[in-house]
Amino acid sequence: MSRDELRWFLNELPPRVVTIVDQAYVEFDELDENDDLDLVHQRSRAVLLRTFSKAYGFAGLRVGYALADAEISETARKATLSFAVTRAAEAAAVASLDQETVMKERIAKVRRRLRTRSRATGSSQGLSGPRRTDLGGQPGRPSPPARRRPGHRARG
Repeated sequence: MSRDELRWFLNELPPRVVTIVDQAYVEFDELDENDDLDLVHQRSRAVLLRTFSKAYGFAGLRVGYALADAEISETARKATLSFAVTRAAEAAAVASLDQETVMKERIAKVRRRLRTRSRATGSSQGLSGPRRTDLGGQPGRPSPPARRRPGHRARG
């Protein structure tokens, strides 16, 4: 989903709703809209999740981070024992931050591979696939959030 579509979607939600945006593949997106931190600033109930598993190549270490409002972060910390990161994984993630050149090379290699695959399959989705979501609306304008079905109540 584009940044404008995501912003529209977030603005349509009730203020009490916390929205988690999984950005595991954001580094591979060639649309260059990777700076979504303003979404957290504009809508304090938006949480961006990112991982070291994909672009940094740490699939087995299960380490990532969240960009979120302080209140949401404090609430989430209460559950950290269930999702603790090992010291080894944390050390590897911190060390990888100094390896930006290696990460950029890995991203370029994956993008080349995806481009080749897209051409071979005739896919028009390109490299922005992981960020694209169809909300069922017209191109460039997603449909409004789903209506309640008879017999279903909204939680709240």
